Amino acid sequence: AGVIPEMTPLEYSRQPLEVQEAVENWHFRDINNYIDQNRLDAYIGREVGGVTITRHGIVAMAHLGGNYGARRFLETSGEYNPADAFKTSLLDYARIHG
Repeated sequence: AGVIPEMTPLEYSRQPLEVQEAVENWHFRDINNYIDQNRLDAYIGREVGGVTITRHGIVAMAHLGGNYGARRFLETSGEYNPADAFKTSLLDYARIHG
């Protein structure tokens, strides 16, 4: 979004704690705003892929797969369900963080 300068994970880990917290606060505020603006909260309480969707689960999915990835997962009833390099999928994140 152009708010945070590009840096490697190592460079980020070397930033002062208050910088890291500011970045994390912006990130999660951005996700929550996206949830609200796109009415993804309408999925809260619904079951998708055997998991009851919570706001925390949507936030976790957006953290892993991006805002649109979480939205696409919900809108496709879990058919769109990519995984990270560790084979953890959006559905896994919804289950773990729900």
